[in-house]
Amino acid sequence: MPNLIGGFDIFENVIGTLKFLVENPGIAVFAVVFALFLYWLQSRMFRRILTKQAELDRSGWTTAAKTATRRHDTGVGTQKVLVMRPERGHLSVAIWGFFLFGGGVLVSWFLILPDPDEPIMKKVFVFGFFCVATMGSILLFVRAFTRIRVSSQDIIRHRVFRRPERFALSEISKAEQAAKNPAMGVKLSFPDGRTLKLMASYEGYAQVLNSIQTAHPDLPRLLMLGRMVDSAIARKKAAANAK
Repeated sequence: MPNLIGGFDIFENVIGTLKFLVENPGIAVFAVVFALFLYWLQSRMFRRILTKQAELDRSGWTTAAKTATRRHDTGVGTQKVLVMRPERGHLSVAIWGFFLFGGGVLVSWFLILPDPDEPIMKKVFVFGFFCVATMGSILLFVRAFTRIRVSSQDIIRHRVFRRPERFALSEISKAEQAAKNPAMGVKLSFPDGRTLKLMASYEGYAQVLNSIQTAHPDLPRLLMLGRMVDSAIARKKAAANAK
């Protein structure tokens, strides 16, 4: 049974590696230094990824909304609308993620799954991970084409494979933070049970929130609080970069 599981082989390999490092201290020191370097490099890259993602999640405070025109509800003339869309960086992440993780699915399908020497749990885990990550990239890609059009009367959300949804500004029953961080967005509730999230990761977020703040008494407070937090984060980042 131990030979089938491979537990003894793994234990013997570990012991053999430790003996080799003890007998060769120079190689042991190099291995430790190299491992610490890889840890530092990974931590730095991880921090950069988190920082970049945080910037994307708040990019709507500094980017302007696109403008478009549509026929007025009365049928006479046109009116200007503001168009929110996800920050363009999300589309790039989705495309790169699709090719990276999709490639992992193909490698797993053609090389790892057919290999009889690979443990079944490893096959399932690796293939499942790449499948889930690829699906996440596809969903992010689809989400990148979401558009939110805001006029002085309503908000219309356009999503791929779904019908446009109209939300009348006069029917907003509740306005609250969409996340724990007030700089990340607002959540609007309506009497029919529907909700609409306006996220700070969408271009033109601050401009849109400023244009509709008279639609509900809580919106000016949320706008001011979110702007204060976003400004504080930006100042903290500038101070850190100056060091």
